[in-house]
Amino acid sequence: MGACEILGYEDDFGVDVEIMIRKFHLPHRFPPAVLEAAQNAEPIIPAGEARKRRDFRAFPIVTIDGETARDFDDAVAVRRLENG
Repeated sequence: MGACEILGYEDDFGVDVEIMIRKFHLPHRFPPAVLEAAQNAEPIIPAGEARKRRDFRAFPIVTIDGETARDFDDAVAVRRLENG
């Protein structure tokens, strides 16, 4: 039997991901060139790309993803209707 390693408690944040990485031998470290490309990526959406999208930045949007979410793509916008 191989060596035993404790990854954490079953419900700890990230443990499920670690299990999958190890179970399926998934690569989980990025090569230096990829990290450099990510660091050098422009934070501004180019005009051509922006024209393809709907711009919701002026809306009062709040994320509803939990504190331990891996992505923050669930949100709601709230506005008062004319009838209150």
